[in-house]
Amino acid sequence: MNKSQKKTYTKPILTSEAFVPNEYVAACETHKEYGLKCDTTRANALETGNPPGGHRSTEGYCGHISSQKILTNSEGIIKEIYEMVAEIVEQLEKDEEKLKYITYEEFNKLISVVDNNLYYVLFHFLYYTGCRIGEVLALNWEDINFDTREIKINKTLSEKVYDGGYKITSTKNNLNRTIKLSQTLYDVMVKFLEERKQYTDYDPNWFVFGDYRPLPQTTIRRYKKKYFELAELKEITLHEFRHSHVSLLINEYIKTSKEKNMKVDTAKFFLMMSNRMGHTIEVMQKTYMHLFPSIQDEIVDLLDNM
Repeated sequence: MNKSQKKTYTKPILTSEAFVPNEYVAACETHKEYGLKCDTTRANALETGNPPGGHRSTEGYCGHISSQKILTNSEGIIKEIYEMVAEIVEQLEKDEEKLKYITYEEFNKLISVVDNNLYYVLFHFLYYTGCRIGEVLALNWEDINFDTREIKINKTLSEKVYDGGYKITSTKNNLNRTIKLSQTLYDVMVKFLEERKQYTDYDPNWFVFGDYRPLPQTTIRRYKKKYFELAELKEITLHEFRHSHVSLLINEYIKTSKEKNMKVDTAKFFLMMSNRMGHTIEVMQKTYMHLFPSIQDEIVDLLDNM
């Protein structure tokens, strides 16, 4: 075919969910015709029906290979696209004005349908600590002191989407901190650690949510979506578990203040929370002040007393 001619790529249609080597080779050859790299020699050897990477369908494996090695002569462009998308996602997560969260009742409804212990623990951890997802995934078991019930937050993990790897760096704004475990979360984490220690190769350097490698965020999001649908709840992002934590504590702080017949001291609350959340007081106030329902009433009272 003349190089100047353009040919439309049609994705191969595979007829079986099971692995069929001949179909896989045909799909790979079609991909190669369009400059996509597929390993047909490995395909020919996979007569057992178990392609690498956990993909059982021919389409799945071929897609897996092509997504990682697609158009190698355009590698730089693809990297730039991934980085641009990552920046957009990061900016969306920073959009604090459209604050979304789940209530305590909704969290309990969510957790009641979670049948996988790993995600049962992870969702508890996110909700009861308010940590950023990168901080959570960077945690090793050595970072949790069960004697003092403290968690050391001094690093964060980010995934390099264009090559499937990850990197660990300092926390956002270099604000390292130590936070306390609540009784509910402490009980959950103790039981989870006992379970992890049953593995013969367990190591305190393991990632808390993973092992020698951290749990991928794509996997977490897939399970999150599944469980929110089962619970019939409107799904929130992983970052919005952080907002949910603050909302939980604001409600409890207001309730406790009323029970003790005390004035709701927002300055005191944000001072306490700024260290726990790894934010400045100013950012905390700007982001969460509107969640205090009594603020407008207090402002009107000030005006009325003039």
